[in-house]
Amino acid sequence: MKLFNTKLIIEIFLSSFIIFLLISCGKNEIRNMGLYSKTINKPLIIERSGNFNIQLSDITTQKSFYVRKVAIINKNDNSEIDSYIITVKSIDTSINIYNSLKNKKFTGFMQIESDGAVLLRLEMKNGESVHNASPESNNYEFRVKSTFIPTCKFNLIHGCVSRMIKNMGFFEYSLCLYQAPECYGGIWAICALNYCMTGEQK
Repeated sequence: MKLFNTKLIIEIFLSSFIIFLLISCGKNEIRNMGLYSKTINKPLIIERSGNFNIQLSDITTQKSFYVRKVAIINKNDNSEIDSYIITVKSIDTSINIYNSLKNKKFTGFMQIESDGAVLLRLEMKNGESVHNASPESNNYEFRVKSTFIPTCKFNLIHGCVSRMIKNMGFFEYSLCLYQAPECYGGIWAICALNYCMTGEQK
């Protein structure tokens, strides 16, 4: 009976040890993969005093690129007045983009799009700006989608954002985009506030 009990105890111990190892390996794998999860930041809404909010969300975060979305939201019915897709992508798909940006050794681009139009494209090569990058689009027209929403001069918004990004610096803004919605969203909130009016449209 004692032999049986000893054997049972050893088996239970070994089983527990193996389960512990599997759980530990799983945790390490998850920890290592965490950098490349589809989203690393929770969605954020910046409340504005007018009839619109700024909504910020991750679309994806991968090893060599990430994509963020900025949306201007109508407070009255939560409809999307306008949205911007921001992509930061390395040419080298094998690198860790966060480390590359942090160390300022990045080769790739940042691009802002809306409704299929490229509003801003900034390119870097080995940490240095490429000056022949595509200029901002001048064809992004003023629009009003419905009544009782902010009248937003979107060409002025994206022009304001572009200037602020350039003043802030490519690497600083890219790192904001990676992990701090409050940081990159603040620029959009300021520019939208400056170029959106509240009132009934006619």
